Amino acid sequence: MGVKLEGYNEEDATTAARDGDKKTLELIGKQDPEIFRKEDRNGDTAVSWAAIKGHRECLQVIAEYASDTLGQVNGNGETPAYWARKTGRLDCLEKALDGVKQKDIVSRVREQIEEQRQIEKREWDPSRIMEHSMANRIAIIKQRGRVC
Repeated sequence: MGVKLEGYNEEDATTAARDGDKKTLELIGKQDPEIFRKEDRNGDTAVSWAAIKGHRECLQVIAEYASDTLGQVNGNGETPAYWARKTGRLDCLEKALDGVKQKDIVSRVREQIEEQRQIEKREWDPSRIMEHSMANRIAIIKQRGRVC
């Protein structure tokens, strides 16, 4: 993505978050942090993409300018914690909370993370290993091995 000086929108924000483009996210945050609260045409937000991709630095930039988005529910009813779990990156989202000063936001996002960890435990029950398809087992093992 080429660096623009102005005229950013939610599509630019989601693209930058997906691509790990911290500089563009910083420019967007300085120009208009409200953009981080908006969904693109697919119902995604910048924080959703940063969580999906495990871009901790991008999550931290977004948190600096719009920390409430770390717990935002998008138009599809999904939170960044949901996407972080689906891609094995809950730790990245949790680390992004380190710089957030608003205790209510930190508390809400930590609750969402814990809820997703409980779901993850139910999905990966070792006593039900034979019920999982081989492809599903491999996908879960790969997710567990990811580090941000």
